[in-house]
Amino acid sequence: MDGKAFIEKWSKIASGYRLCRYVVFLLLLFVGYLLMLYTENVEREKIILLPPAVYSKVFIANDSASPEYIKEMADYVIYLATNYTPDTIDSRLREFLKYVEPSAYQRLKKQIKEISADVKFYGRVQAFYPEKFQIDPQNKQVLVTGRLVKSYMGKTLEDKKQTYVLKYVIRNGEFLVTSLYPANKDQEVKK
Repeated sequence: MDGKAFIEKWSKIASGYRLCRYVVFLLLLFVGYLLMLYTENVEREKIILLPPAVYSKVFIANDSASPEYIKEMADYVIYLATNYTPDTIDSRLREFLKYVEPSAYQRLKKQIKEISADVKFYGRVQAFYPEKFQIDPQNKQVLVTGRLVKSYMGKTLEDKKQTYVLKYVIRNGEFLVTSLYPANKDQEVKK
């Protein structure tokens, strides 16, 4: 009796081990399949930078985007680059540099350092209130027209209409600034 019970017990244990090996084998196949899917899709992953608020439906493709997205991004980067006080200029312009295209980074960083030193030395405050955006997707530029107010020690130095030219590229779904400068009167486009 003991031999028969032992063989039966051994048979149950062996079948349990076979079942465990089968389950482990299936789990290994499943993990291998998941790793294969991961390696195929790891190149497709993208990080898309968005402004803090998006007020309309937007789409972003590899090298293009909807006009609404371009307007929202232009509004945000213009805000970062043109609204500052001596206390906030460094943080605003550092945030702006996150949106600058690598080939233009050093040039814009040098300009930003000069602006920052000037603002801190003279204690200037500047605010730009955008009113109109003209998007030119063919030339990859946005003309932003608005009111520019500059003040020093609580006194308004300038209060004028200003247009900024924002040139950009969209690379792999990422909005990057290539240049930003005030437009001359002959560069302004009227609709």
